[in-house]
Amino acid sequence: LALQPDWPAHRCPVVGGGRDPPQIGCVCRRPRNRCPGGRRLRTEQFARLCATPNARRTSGMLIRALAAAKEIPMQLNSSAFVNGDRIPTKYVGDGDDVSPPLAWDQVPIGTKEFVLTCDDPDAPTPQPWVHWVVYRIPAATRALPEGISTSAEVPGLQGKNSWKAGETIGYRGPAPPPGHGVHHYCFRLYALDTTLPLPPEIDKEAVLKALQGHILAEAEIVATYERK
Repeated sequence: LALQPDWPAHRCPVVGGGRDPPQIGCVCRRPRNRCPGGRRLRTEQFARLCATPNARRTSGMLIRALAAAKEIPMQLNSSAFVNGDRIPTKYVGDGDDVSPPLAWDQVPIGTKEFVLTCDDPDAPTPQPWVHWVVYRIPAATRALPEGISTSAEVPGLQGKNSWKAGETIGYRGPAPPPGHGVHHYCFRLYALDTTLPLPPEIDKEAVLKALQGHILAEAEIVATYERK
């Protein structure tokens, strides 16, 4: 992580009594958390780094500190589509109806488990139509591959979707009513500060109820689909 031209560097009086070169922790214009030298600190994490005897840290450590401070939010992405785009036919009910590949990063420190949901808030039903629920995903997991089936070994447990017949557990792709306009499919990832002792094959409502009060971060990617 390099110093940016518009960051006003200065000598930090905490490190070496102001005799050392400017430290990267004391070069931001954020209005809170001023260092003793008068310059504003980027985050509280940088303030602590600046105050240590050996203030220089690797860029990786600085990036992790930023992520912990939520300067870099958790990200959810797919190699199959970008946020806001039409989901490829392969992943919908009119196609192969397989789950899309998903990956995430910038996970907050202290994450013990993940939960992933996918629903359609545009469905003509009282509640969003649930397409996928995966919970108890281990903290070390950073991706779900394409085409996860109910019989596959999934990192976690799969819950109920909104279908009443056929495949009621696991992923079911977009299948909006013809002529109902563009529907949005919200893939949402939750990072939790605990593990949830939940049984297999429960519904989204039960999962969301259990994770309340344990959410460290959320990330979302949205795909669209329409049947003419």
